[in-house]
Parts: sequence; structure tokens; C-alpha cells
Amino acid sequence: MRRLALALLAAATLAAKPARKGDPMAPDTWVAAPAAHQGKPVRTAAMRLEEPGLVAADAPAAALRLEGGNDKGETGGGILVLVPVAQFQSFAETYSKMEAGKGRSGFGAIAKPRVVTGTFALVAGEPALLVGIPTEAAARLPKPSELLREQLARAREELLKPSRPGWQRKAFVLSRIDQRNQPETTRELQRLCDLANAADKTRRLTPREAVRLAREGEQLVLPDEKARTEWLLTWE
Repeated sequence: MRRLALALLAAATLAAKPARKGDPMAPDTWVAAPAAHQGKPVRTAAMRLEEPGLVAADAPAAALRLEGGNDKGETGGGILVLVPVAQFQSFAETYSKMEAGKGRSGFGAIAKPRVVTGTFALVAGEPALLVGIPTEAAARLPKPSELLREQLARAREELLKPSRPGWQRKAFVLSRIDQRNQPETTRELQRLCDLANAADKTRRLTPREAVRLAREGEQLVLPDEKARTEWLLTWE
């Protein structure tokens, strides 16, 4: 469900217009003048939360990349948010979803982005929004981008663990289909869909449907019995 929520927030962000220069809720404003905002409380609307990966229990903090904006729904640039590891899941679940607004449309209450409040700080030279982390602790933290890179690598490693003994799991990157010198082709995707449909008579997976589901963040694993390989369909 979280992946779907992230996709819905991304769609909303694409339709939003940029905030004016210097908007106090825009992360771009803080990043442009870090000395003026260092250690000060700031707030921004969570326009889009990118996939954060998996956090190790002993990590010094968890990092999430957030596209911020103002309370008018205008976008204002990205910022890396640092939260305690214990708050990682609740933060991701909270800010990957819209909240109901006061106005109403023909479909019900109008949804709006939730507002994140924290402290702006330079962490190992990188701009970050600290949420639940004291400013003085920032000096002992690694670069937020390195934390996020480790989380994404850990999530990918976990996804590539096969579910069957003696098998392997490989990524089939749908965004590379039919590109030059790439192994992913429409013909191979059709073959994998046919194998999946033969194994499960209740589904009729097509290449087009597989691409759509992967772009929305759903993890599809298609088994190839002959090759003893599970193919993880992803979109990168």
C-alpha cells in the first residue's frame, strides 16, 4: 500500500506549479541560504516522498528524500529528511499519504499534502531536515545521501533473495526494454508472462499490464522453472 501511495503523491506533484522564489516553506529557499537557516525550525508540505529502501536496526539515522512545497500545493524543491530509525516506518507511512482538506469536490473532501516540521541543518556538508533528531547530534551523522544509498542497496539486496532453495533471483528492468545492448526485450517479457499465466490459470498477465504495475511500484516475481530463476520485474 505504501508504494501505491507514493505513486499517487508523485502524480499529484507532476501537476503542481512551482512556489515563488524565497517561499519560506520551500526547501530550495533553505538550501540557497544555509547559514541563515542553520539550526532553525522550518516546515514544508510533503508533496512527494521517494522510495526510502530498508533501514538497518543499528543505523545512526534513517534518510528519506522528500519533495517539499507550500500549503498552496506548490512545489519547492527536494530535501533529505533524517529521522530516528525507530520513527522511520511511521514517518514514511504518514507522509506518503494525503490528508483530507476542508474543501469538497464532486468526489468528496479535497486531499492536501501533510506538513512536515523539523530543523534545517547541514549534515556532513549536505542540507537536511532533522525530524526528531537534535541539532547537536547532526555533527556525528554521516552524509544523508550515503544513508539513503545504503538503504536502497539493502532493499534491492532483500528483493533479490530467491524464495526457493537452489534458485536465483534476477532483476528484469522494464524501463530498459528493447534498448540497444540490453537483455530486456518485449519478446522475453511476453515469454515470462506466458510462463506466469501457465502456472496460475486465474491470471492473464500481459506485457503492458506488467509494465503498468511495475511503474506503480508493485513487485512482480515471475518464475522460470527451466532456468530455476525468479525474475523480479522492476522499473528504474
